[in-house]
Amino acid sequence: MSASGLLLLGEGERDVGRIDPTTKRRPPCDFEGDLPRLVRRLSEVACGRTRFGYDADTIHAVNTRIAHRGRPTRLGGKSKALRNAVIAALQTHSTVIALIDARVEELQDLQRDVHDILTQCRERSAEAKVAIGLAIQEVEIWMMADPHSRDAALGANVGQEPVPDDLEAVGDPKALWRGKAGQVHVPDGADAELHADQLRRAAWASLRPDVVAHSCPRGFAPFMREVLDALPWTDVTG
Repeated sequence: MSASGLLLLGEGERDVGRIDPTTKRRPPCDFEGDLPRLVRRLSEVACGRTRFGYDADTIHAVNTRIAHRGRPTRLGGKSKALRNAVIAALQTHSTVIALIDARVEELQDLQRDVHDILTQCRERSAEAKVAIGLAIQEVEIWMMADPHSRDAALGANVGQEPVPDDLEAVGDPKALWRGKAGQVHVPDGADAELHADQLRRAAWASLRPDVVAHSCPRGFAPFMREVLDALPWTDVTG
């Protein structure tokens, strides 16, 4: 069992951060990843806790380490990979928080499959704490759902530019974020990639969960509740 007990799972490097397996992660740090920053912000707002240990990995990387004979086939496609990674993660971690993108047209199927995965987790361990989030379209939409986040990351001029009323209907949130972030001046001599990451970090650090939950009721709102219920140091019952 991991010393931290908490594993964060995402689809790609940007979700979980650049992972060096030879170095103990000491968050917050540059290129930490969107999911760790989001979990930290939720914990901070819920109970004031901003520092905690965790491990992070990608769903693909976990699956490549699972022997083929040990890969169940109850689900297919993206759901199968998610299911395999979460089940494998519960062998080494007591708490697993996973996040995947969900296109609008696949949302209903993924919601059904996630329910099935959570049921299977409970069948294996009544004590297992698992939260699985579906970022409708892409996670960048959550960074833009709160005006405070946009102002903190992009500055008042860019941050106050209008965004679509129905954010969960935006087809390409990454392009929308890049378009706005591309208007922000990169200081002379600054590393462009590091500067871009600092904008994302600023957005997550200023995010107001209740505001984003209101703007993104199908994706963010249920994930927020699941994360707070899974974290051992939060009490969502008040």
